[in-house]
Amino acid sequence: MMRAIFLFLLGFTFVANAKDVALKTEANVMVELTFTAQQIHADPFNDVKLDVVFTDPQKRELRVPAFWDGGNIWKARYASPITGTHRFRSECSDAKDKGLH
Repeated sequence: MMRAIFLFLLGFTFVANAKDVALKTEANVMVELTFTAQQIHADPFNDVKLDVVFTDPQKRELRVPAFWDGGNIWKARYASPITGTHRFRSECSDAKDKGLH
């Protein structure tokens, strides 16, 4: 399961995950997450379901379906007007593909 923390502070978003990657954006601006499958899927558009569940600072969850972007790439987009710490986790129909979790 892939996890990260979003911090919406002073109009910027910082993302921290296991690799300590940081991304900056203003509040209410879309953040795009990219997931790279580690396995080959014969029919990824129809056979793989990937959702990203975001949790805002008020503990509300929003499930965002990711979309297949060709090859072994899936993407999800998210924007929030709420400042504070935002978390996410991915949920995939293929439990064996660690690149989508």
